[in-house]
Amino acid sequence: MPTEEKSPKNKRKWIKEWRLDGTHNSQFTLVHEQFRLIDKDFFRRYLRMDENCFKDILDYVRPHLTKQSTSLRQPIPPEESLSATLRYLATGNSFISIDMETKLSQPFLTQVIPKCCFLIFQHLKKST
Repeated sequence: MPTEEKSPKNKRKWIKEWRLDGTHNSQFTLVHEQFRLIDKDFFRRYLRMDENCFKDILDYVRPHLTKQSTSLRQPIPPEESLSATLRYLATGNSFISIDMETKLSQPFLTQVIPKCCFLIFQHLKKST
């Protein structure tokens, strides 16, 4: 009787292949590297704040959002987390929509957006 060869189980990858290129094709790259330098009005319309206000909030939230690099992967920069949060607040879009714009996973967004909102609130509360 012939023996059947068992095929190896398809292991689930911890990241989808289309996300592997990082931020190269995400809204973060477009807004922060192109329009910030070329069209400051677009930056303001897209995130609903000017670059100086963005930098002020970023300076406050950066220590709370910065993670250590590991040999496995690079952490998501605080700029990208804040940008995704501001885009979420500006549009009211779903996490799925923000996921597709930013290439940040939904599980990550469900953690970072509330955290960023809390940090922004704390920062604004201190400045008043």
